[in-house]
Amino acid sequence: MTMISERWVRAVVASAALLCTTQVHAHFKLLKPASWLNEDPLGGPQKGSPCGPGNSKPFIGDDKQPSPVSDAVTTFRAGETITVELDETVYHPGYFRIALAKTTAAEATTEDFPDPALTDPVACYYDKAAVKTAPHDNFLGDGLFTAEAKSAVGRQLKQDVKLPDEPCDQCTLQIVQVMDGHGASSCFYYHCADIQIVAADGDSGGAGSAGHAPSNAAGSSGGASPASSDDGGGCSVTLAGARSSAAAAWWFLGVAVVLGRRRRSQRG
Repeated sequence: MTMISERWVRAVVASAALLCTTQVHAHFKLLKPASWLNEDPLGGPQKGSPCGPGNSKPFIGDDKQPSPVSDAVTTFRAGETITVELDETVYHPGYFRIALAKTTAAEATTEDFPDPALTDPVACYYDKAAVKTAPHDNFLGDGLFTAEAKSAVGRQLKQDVKLPDEPCDQCTLQIVQVMDGHGASSCFYYHCADIQIVAADGDSGGAGSAGHAPSNAAGSSGGASPASSDDGGGCSVTLAGARSSAAAAWWFLGVAVVLGRRRRSQRG
């Protein structure tokens, strides 16, 4: 009886520790251009490649079905420089990447948007020296908003990127947040925007009002307006059902402790 109780206690402690150390909250919101999803207050769903929905893994998934599509499409002109705006709801060391592909967000695949390279896909480590910091291939920006501090408040981020010089009736702009050392959870967080690129002398259809405004400098605003959430390493679980699971684990742990104490008092 004593051995069974001890094993039970160890199992409950391990389960509670897993729930507490696994950070399953969202990490950023796409503000401009308009997201193809109606994101929740922290940015989810955003853990499924390549555009957010799809990750339903236990403890770390944030999938929502049907996908909460917004039907938003933002129109820009070919060759235009636009401003991508993000709200980092939960800070984490790493960097961001912005890419473009000729597809809709709903039909985008990992062939259109391959994940950034990792040296350790389990612990989420990458070769920092290999991360490019200039536009290349279909990446309009890479190695953006690099952060190495262990903890900090979320940031309001802006980045100017130049669109291709040719029109595109249906294109997707993808933003990926790459997590450094984010083991036991997702290594990447994704958001996408459906955009249309018209001829340079064509009608942008109100692109300015749709969410991009020129900024004076390309790059990060580096925390000028901190978000209220942080990633302090505590037990923060926000997926549907996950909060109640954590509470249940701690309740069982409390029961186990009480039973263990009673067992020891009876033996004494």
